[in-house]
Amino acid sequence: MKCNAEDLTSKVERNIRENGLLKAGSTVIVGVSGGADSTVLLKVLHHLRKKYNWKLIAAHLNHGLRGREADEDENFCRNLARRLKVTFVSEKLKSGALENLSGSSLEDAARQRRHTFLEKVRKKHKAQRIVLGHNRDDQVETVLFRLMRGTSLRGLSGMDFASGNIIRPLLNISRSEILDYCQANKITFREDSSNRDERFIRNRIRLTLLPLMEKKFNPKVRQVIYQTSFLLHEDSRYLESQADEFFAKAVEKADKRSITLNKKTIQHLPAPILSRVLIRAFYSVGDEAGQGVDFKHIQDLTAAVRSGRGGLEIALAGNLTALVGYGNVLLAKKTENRKDAVTFQSVEIKPTELKRKKIDIGHFRFHFRLMNAPPRNFKRKSSNVEYIDYGKIVNTLVIRPWHRCDSFTPLGLKGRKKISDLFVDSKIDRRDRHTIPLLCDGENIIWVVGIRMNEHYKITSTTRRVLRIEAEKIISR
Repeated sequence: MKCNAEDLTSKVERNIRENGLLKAGSTVIVGVSGGADSTVLLKVLHHLRKKYNWKLIAAHLNHGLRGREADEDENFCRNLARRLKVTFVSEKLKSGALENLSGSSLEDAARQRRHTFLEKVRKKHKAQRIVLGHNRDDQVETVLFRLMRGTSLRGLSGMDFASGNIIRPLLNISRSEILDYCQANKITFREDSSNRDERFIRNRIRLTLLPLMEKKFNPKVRQVIYQTSFLLHEDSRYLESQADEFFAKAVEKADKRSITLNKKTIQHLPAPILSRVLIRAFYSVGDEAGQGVDFKHIQDLTAAVRSGRGGLEIALAGNLTALVGYGNVLLAKKTENRKDAVTFQSVEIKPTELKRKKIDIGHFRFHFRLMNAPPRNFKRKSSNVEYIDYGKIVNTLVIRPWHRCDSFTPLGLKGRKKISDLFVDSKIDRRDRHTIPLLCDGENIIWVVGIRMNEHYKITSTTRRVLRIEAEKIISR
């Protein structure tokens, strides 16, 4: 089917209007390479510019990979912009510049630098949008590329008409329509010789795989894949909206380097929603963390969140780690995991110091009071207040951090129990355990502060003197 100027221009205009891509009066950066897609895109937007009062700026990045041919592409774009009386901006990369990027391939490196260049131009000219010439065939190739690499439902839905500052008003227009438009309207464009280089996987998809699929399986395979990606996009958009709601509810604390989620809010979410909430958490602490996440990371973190256990630490992408507690999930840079921790040394409490009003140690302020008799109608009303048979203390009182080998006989039990097991039973998150002090009689543990005292030191009918201890928390997470 031949495509005249009115047909294609109307379709682009409808795409812009129905998808809210551009507002009247916008300044627009148009990425131009000299190929058919970007040339047609610039021509169409130029045709519509007066109607919508758009200011167009054509931007071209010369990657410096094809020598004279690349320079001729740049000159073509400059002359095209001059004929249309459109501002032209270009930049040429130095030889080897792309090899210094961390992209996994030359294609990825070129794309990264192109987007960086276009965003720099957008900011300089205070433009609202960057417009790219991706078409329907590009969408099909992207879906196949991601499928072979491994991706999510979101990945299989392909590119969006709009993503951030980037818009793609040709996304539902086929390459054949664009070429027909060029032929019908005598529009010249440049052919990039690297598009025929089958060392690049996208070229192999376009030149080998898709023609084979059309010949051997379905002559309309491009249309089928595009329609499938559209349907998947609709499904994905619904799941994303649900994830947005739960993510907003789950966030307890967030900054540029860490985020804390309420575990109960997300623990029983359906897997498609939970995985998306966790991915949002990755991106919230940096794009590099979000881009580094893979299937195994999400699988491991999902299992930990659902397990109901606490004190789990999971290494994630890059320098990121997750600490899954009983009540929340912390994602942070490794150096940030314990930034709120207060370390403290062992402190001896002399008998004369028991008369002091307060002693600050670590997270706690201790208040001691010696009593000549047990309180009447004695009953423990607070986990931060404990009454001890002072007559059973035979050594110097010590307040110290816990050690992994520590154990004692908890109140109400007969056998010994490891303090680490007590923390697990009490659902104390691993990152908080080092902040909990132990009150000891020499080497013997009297009280794991705020959790449980030792059976041996409890008040009995023979108790004569009582030590009342209140541990007031003065630093909270």
